[in-house]
Amino acid sequence: MSHPLLLAWGRQSWLLLSFDTPWQVNLGKATLLLLFLGVLFALLFLKLGVDYNLWRTAHKGMFAVVVLAFLHGMYIGPDIQSGSVRIYWISMFSVVCAVFLYRNLIVPVTWVVVLIAAAVAAAIAAFAVIRSGGHMDEHPGHSHQEHEMR
Repeated sequence: MSHPLLLAWGRQSWLLLSFDTPWQVNLGKATLLLLFLGVLFALLFLKLGVDYNLWRTAHKGMFAVVVLAFLHGMYIGPDIQSGSVRIYWISMFSVVCAVFLYRNLIVPVTWVVVLIAAAVAAAIAAFAVIRSGGHMDEHPGHSHQEHEMR
């Protein structure tokens, strides 16, 4: 949040409040506004009585701030236009995207697979109990009749 204020103060220009600027600057302004609204929403969602699932969706949607900030940085100013700083910027963005995708796509799918596997294991165990006449074998791998013959 300090970045646009420090730029405005250093240049003695408050174009932050104007839309008569290049699209790259306006993209940064839109990103800053979205960030501000997201933080405000996060602070007030309980007082507003917002459902947790709606808040969570909005919270995950704040990833748009990361994407917009990345694009803003890529297309404005000479700092990230070439060289090692550009590679670093793209690398950081790639890591953030990978973590976001892992956390929001892979982890939930993994939990679904674990839950399905647990449900299948429970169904197999229940079928084994029903098949044995309602008795669990004390010796796995032996039928109920073999157990009674001992």
